[in-house]
Amino acid sequence: MKRPVVFDLDGVLVDFYTGYLCVCDTVRVPKPPYPPVSWVDYDNDKVWRAIRESPVFWEGLPPDVGSRIFDRIEALARPVYFVTSRVGIDPLGQSKRWLISNGIATPSVIVSKMKGEFCHAVEAAYLLDDKAGNAVCTAYMSPRTRAYLLDRPYNQFDSLILGSKVSRVSSVEAFLDIVERG
Repeated sequence: MKRPVVFDLDGVLVDFYTGYLCVCDTVRVPKPPYPPVSWVDYDNDKVWRAIRESPVFWEGLPPDVGSRIFDRIEALARPVYFVTSRVGIDPLGQSKRWLISNGIATPSVIVSKMKGEFCHAVEAAYLLDDKAGNAVCTAYMSPRTRAYLLDRPYNQFDSLILGSKVSRVSSVEAFLDIVERG
């Protein structure tokens, strides 16, 4: 059996930024810049309180990729996990329903901040994340996992900070090309 592929959700497959902006409007706080340039841009207590208290926030976010990407993920001939650190009311159920509505028939969703440990435990072959810390942690905690960082305006760091064990990809499609070849 081929080793698993692990995807982050928000910022990779899910357009978290648009949902965050909507909550900013709802709770009447200033919106972060576009494009967000740092994780600090998402650090508003009122917004996060509203997200944690919403039974539908995660389920209602728009996709950040097209249906063809979900078709390719669904067609992978290996186990696929979606690992997210979402918080609030039923993030597991909301995430599963969101993935099903976007074409993933039986999604395996894990809610955890410990992506490196998870990749090690399931002996993942690949990880795609948009948060550099998660990619770096995975590369070191799970040396057999090829960790990829999806290029985003908020994760632009000197390549020396990332180290040689994390590779950047320009798109989810480019990542899937690597997985399908591997």
